[in-house]
Amino acid sequence: MYVYEYTPSKYPNYPEPKLITLNEQDKKLAEQFANISNLKVGFQKIDFLKLENDELILLEIEDNSPHMNLEKLNRIFRKDILNEYKKNIYGFFFKIRIILLLQ
Repeated sequence: MYVYEYTPSKYPNYPEPKLITLNEQDKKLAEQFANISNLKVGFQKIDFLKLENDELILLEIEDNSPHMNLEKLNRIFRKDILNEYKKNIYGFFFKIRIILLLQ
């Protein structure tokens, strides 16, 4: 739902990440990797390295990521993401409840 650009640093005081917009090709690549894990609920973090020729190289996929930096998003966008997350979680638990009731 959102992307940050990080500037590497050898020092512990890393520069602030910059919110960026992906092009359609980058979005499709990220979605392909997101679909591999088949994560049904929660946040997923997919890290890429962008080369000077704009090619993306996959670094890692995290299906359980505590480092989402939501506090750096603007208030409205953060609220939209959290509302979508809550809807996702409640929907998942509703499905589980139905399955358990049918057993």
